[in-house]
Amino acid sequence: MCIRDSSITVKRPQNTPKLNYNVACADYRIFATNFYEDRFRIAGFAEMRGQDYNVYEDRVELLRKFGRELVGDFEEGNDFVWTGLRPLSPDDGPMIGQIPNFKNVYINAGHGSKGMILSLGSARLLADHILNQKGSNLDIKNYSLDRFYLI
Repeated sequence: MCIRDSSITVKRPQNTPKLNYNVACADYRIFATNFYEDRFRIAGFAEMRGQDYNVYEDRVELLRKFGRELVGDFEEGNDFVWTGLRPLSPDDGPMIGQIPNFKNVYINAGHGSKGMILSLGSARLLADHILNQKGSNLDIKNYSLDRFYLI
């Protein structure tokens, strides 16, 4: 299963300071963050649309509208528009651990729209597991593919 996400990356207008924090707007379900020194990224939606890579102008315009409300006008001709799919597990939790029946194959995927939030902790949990270290109070078995009874 996949969720569809859209983002725009725009050049920050002159005389506009960098964002001090990541910004979330619950009304639009859109988020903004600094991206490199002179740009910021606005992303959102997390839609269930199947294998749909189309760019929908109404979605892009909502991202631009939020960006203009946040930092003022910016050059729309220079924004980079992206739409893509993010893997999502059936229970919306990441899949982390060894692939059953394979000795040296591991998975760390299925984070959906929470990939940026969960990725570092998930990577640490998997690395600790592979190295037989106990660096977390989490049990990696809770994130195993076995929970889906697929294998």
